[in-house]
Amino acid sequence: MVGLLPVEVAPEVLAVNSDFDEGRIDPATGYAIPDCDDVPNVDRKTGAGNGELLISADRDHLDGNYSDGDRITEDLHKGWFGVNPTQLGDDFWDGATVTIRKLDKVDEDTGQKESGQVRFYAKWGDTYYGINAYDFNTLAPNNLVTSGVNARPGEGVYGSTSTIPDNAEFWMEGVRPGKITLEWRLQKGSIDVKHEQTFFVATQKSVADWKEEVRYQIRLQTKVASGGEVDIAAYNPANGFRNLSSADPPEDDNRRRVQEIYYYYRQLYLQYDEPLEEMMWAGMAKTAAAPIYGAMSDLSTYNQLQQAAALANIDIGGPGTNAVIKGLLCNGQLQIFGDKGWPHRAFVASGIWALNHVAENAEDALDIRIWRNLAQGIFDEDPFQIEFASRDLLLREQRDIIQESYTVFASNQIIYQPKTGMPWIDNATNWLFGFETVDEVVPGFANVGEWLSANSKKNPMPGGKSFRDVVPGGRIDHFQDRWAWSGDVNDGMFLIWAGSNPAIPNFDRARRQLEAGKSMYDAAFQYAFDGGGLPLE
Repeated sequence: MVGLLPVEVAPEVLAVNSDFDEGRIDPATGYAIPDCDDVPNVDRKTGAGNGELLISADRDHLDGNYSDGDRITEDLHKGWFGVNPTQLGDDFWDGATVTIRKLDKVDEDTGQKESGQVRFYAKWGDTYYGINAYDFNTLAPNNLVTSGVNARPGEGVYGSTSTIPDNAEFWMEGVRPGKITLEWRLQKGSIDVKHEQTFFVATQKSVADWKEEVRYQIRLQTKVASGGEVDIAAYNPANGFRNLSSADPPEDDNRRRVQEIYYYYRQLYLQYDEPLEEMMWAGMAKTAAAPIYGAMSDLSTYNQLQQAAALANIDIGGPGTNAVIKGLLCNGQLQIFGDKGWPHRAFVASGIWALNHVAENAEDALDIRIWRNLAQGIFDEDPFQIEFASRDLLLREQRDIIQESYTVFASNQIIYQPKTGMPWIDNATNWLFGFETVDEVVPGFANVGEWLSANSKKNPMPGGKSFRDVVPGGRIDHFQDRWAWSGDVNDGMFLIWAGSNPAIPNFDRARRQLEAGKSMYDAAFQYAFDGGGLPLE
C-alpha cells in the first residue's frame, strides 16, 4: 500500500536560505544573521547550533517587502520529502519508525564528503513548527513518529503525537551548500521501504542579485547600528569623498559609503577567521585601505582649501586634486568592490557552487580558477593554499581591475604642489614639508603618476618599505612596479600581511586581527597629514 502513495521529492537544486529578509542582527558584533541560522554562533560548516528554527521576520524589511512578525517562506521550497505526513491515518503511523536522514556519502565528482544540509517546517496560518529531521553533526535521524518537532519534546510529525493539522503546508529549507543525499524510510512490522534522492543545495543567482544582497546586508547593519542606513548604490564617485559645503546635498557626501565598503572587508575577515583565516584577501584589503582613506581625507581638505583660496582671488591652481579624489581613489575603490564584494558574499553564503553557476553564465565576471583553489584550500585545511589563492585575488585586483584608473589619471591629470605662502588651516608643517617635491610639468603642477610614486612613503602594512625603497625610480601607476610593492615575493606587502617571509616585517594572526579590526579613523591617522581632519566615527 505504501508503494502506491505519492512520494514527494526535493528540487534538483535547493537554494540556501542565506539572505537577510528576516532582519536578525548579532547584538555582539552588529553583523546580520543569515535567515538559515537565526541565532549567532551557528557552526559555519555544518549549520549545527540553531535551536530556534525561525521563519518569522524580526523587523520590518527595509524595502517594505515584509513586516515584523511575518512568516517568510520566499526562499524555501514548498513541499515535503518522502510520504507526506497527512497521508494515511494516525493509526497507520503509530508504532512505526519514520526517518529522514542525510546519508554520509562522498561526492564522486569531487572526492569530498557531501556537505549540503536541509531542514523542514510545517506552517498553517500564523503558526509554524521547525522540524529537526536529523542531527547536523552526527547525522543521526529522529523518529518522526515520536519526535522531531523543535522545542516540543515527545511530539512527532507523523501519527497521534503530532498536532500539525491536515491543512498545514510543509517547507524545505537549504541550510548549508553542497551535494546531499536524503533517505526517507518507513519501518513497521514487515514493512521496510525507502526513498533516496541526491540533489544540490546551492543558491544560483546572477551577479546583479549577489550585489543587491551585499547592498541590503550593509543597509540593514548600518540601519540597526545607527538608525540611518548606508546605501552603497548611492555612492557616486563624481561627488568625491566629502562635501563640506553647506550648499551640497547631504546625500552627496560619500564618507560613510567609503567607510562601509572597508568595514565590509573587515567583517568578512573577522567573521570567517576560525579555524582558518579563509578571507585573507579581505583582511588585507581593509588594512591596506588606511593610507588610501587618509589620502581621500587629506586631498578633500586640500581641495576645499584650493576652492577657498580661489574665492579669495589667490591663484593656487586647477581641479587636478579633485579629479584624483573622484577618478582614482573613489572610482578605484568602487571598481575593486564591484569585483570582489559580491563573490565573497556568494562564496560564504553558498560556497563554490554559487560561483560555478555565475561562471557558467557570465564567465568574465570572475576568475573561477582562483575561487576553486580557495575552496580546495579550505576543504583541505591548507593555510598555504588559502594564502596562494588570496594572493591571486590581489593580483587580479591590481592587474585587471584597478590598472585602468591608474593609467587614465596618471597620464592625463596633474596635481598642485604645496608651496609656502598658501592659506593652510591646520598642520602647515606636514602640508608644506611632508610632501616629496617632484618636477613640475607646468608651473605649480606635477604629473599625477610621478607625484603619487614619490609620495607613497608609508607602506600600507605598518613597518614595510616605502614604494621607492622597493622600486627605486618606479612608477606606482605601472602595474609591474606596483605589484613589486604589493605582491612581490621579496618585499611585497602581501607577504608582510601573510607572515610568509621572515626577512621582512612579519604579521602573525594576532597582528592581522589587530590591524584589520581598527576603525578607519585609527588606521588612517598615522598616514594622514591632517589627522585631525579625518572624519570622526
